[in-house]
Amino acid sequence: MNTSKVSKENSSGKTPHLTPANLVGRKFSKDVFKDITVALVGYCPQPGLLEKYNPWNPVDQYFIHIPPTSVLKCKHGSVEFLSIAHVYGGPVSSALIEELAYYGIKYVLAYGFAGGLGTKNIKLADFYIVEKAFAMDGTTPHYSDEKLIPSDEFLNSKIKDLAGKVGQQSMTPVQALTADAI
Repeated sequence: MNTSKVSKENSSGKTPHLTPANLVGRKFSKDVFKDITVALVGYCPQPGLLEKYNPWNPVDQYFIHIPPTSVLKCKHGSVEFLSIAHVYGGPVSSALIEELAYYGIKYVLAYGFAGGLGTKNIKLADFYIVEKAFAMDGTTPHYSDEKLIPSDEFLNSKIKDLAGKVGQQSMTPVQALTADAI
């Protein structure tokens, strides 16, 4: 997301009254995940591949719409990260991103199932990377006046580099359409 246009005020010029700080913040402090700054968000069940990252389930309900059984803390070398699965729909995605930001998560990588129209011959199990997202309504207008929002170029380049290193040579660039939020 282009953060140069992001504002803490909504389109009416007022600060939002319903935020993660006054919802989950009543029970959990911002540093509950300590130094974790990366989250994987799965729009599907968690893959078995995560087992090699020593996952464990936190016991508390840290996210409003995500049960504790869908949240894992994992570790790769010295880097801890969150893996959150069974995230479905724009409203849940939007709430989750707000909560992750509250907890200090700076990088979110989403994976999972997707449907589409005009998909440039993308077939089942093909890999793609979202370069732009067209946000129709929902929460996005409260953060940006832009309708077509580019994804972070630095993060996309890192994803492409990593994909090449693990043998994934082809990732089709796409533009996403969302009816709720980016």
